Amino acid sequence: MKMTVKQKEAKLITLLHVAKTQLMMSDDEYRELIASCLKKNTENKKVSSKDLNLEELKLALKKMKAQGFVVTIKSNSKNIKESIYADDGQSRMIRGLWLDLYEQGLIKDVSESALARFTKKITGTDHYAFLNTENASLLIECLKKWLNRKVLP
Repeated sequence: MKMTVKQKEAKLITLLHVAKTQLMMSDDEYRELIASCLKKNTENKKVSSKDLNLEELKLALKKMKAQGFVVTIKSNSKNIKESIYADDGQSRMIRGLWLDLYEQGLIKDVSESALARFTKKITGTDHYAFLNTENASLLIECLKKWLNRKVLP
């Protein structure tokens, strides 16, 4: 099931609010950062993350990461399926290939955080749930090649 633009925007807005808290930003600092990401003129208007489109939300998140925000995944969440696992076809394939690598003994850590670190290394994105189609395909191909590699005796 593919996320709609509105769902992606809602997820990014949530991340921005988490980032604001983690970075201990004042309301004024936060609104200034949000305003810097808006493409349209917002003179004398109080700005909100809800004013941003998807591209602008991604830019705001990028700016917050540059200030030190780190996206973390809670493994003790009661609703693990929604909080960690993406349910689209590419995400299921990525997770399946990761589990295959573990079953073949090619990786020792099968955890979501290990997969997130690998995803970050390959694509620059913090978690496979946030990948666009192109980067998800890149990650899938990388995992397939790793799985099909022959180990010399």
